[in-house]
Amino acid sequence: VDSAKIIIKGVTSFNIFPRNSVTDNIKEIDFYSRANDFDGVSQSVSDGEIEWKSTNSDVGIIENGIFKGVSEGTTEIIGTFDGISDTSVVAVEIGMGVELLTGFE
Repeated sequence: VDSAKIIIKGVTSFNIFPRNSVTDNIKEIDFYSRANDFDGVSQSVSDGEIEWKSTNSDVGIIENGIFKGVSEGTTEIIGTFDGISDTSVVAVEIGMGVELLTGFE
């Protein structure tokens, strides 16, 4: 009788990047992730497989790994894959006014 042993190795670590970011209400941030299995081998994870969440949607929203700032403040971005979560911090700073630059020193 022939037999085979099959071992299914699930993801044991999951991280999202960038870790800390500063943006405004114009420039979007494209988050990406890394996942590793039991042996430390990198596993591919698509944005559609990750549950993304902003802890303060008044400051910014995230859809499919793309963060868009809404108003000034700080929010945490939480990415969850296969029951493992990681958090990054995003600060949104919105400049106002116009200043004329006449030269550089």
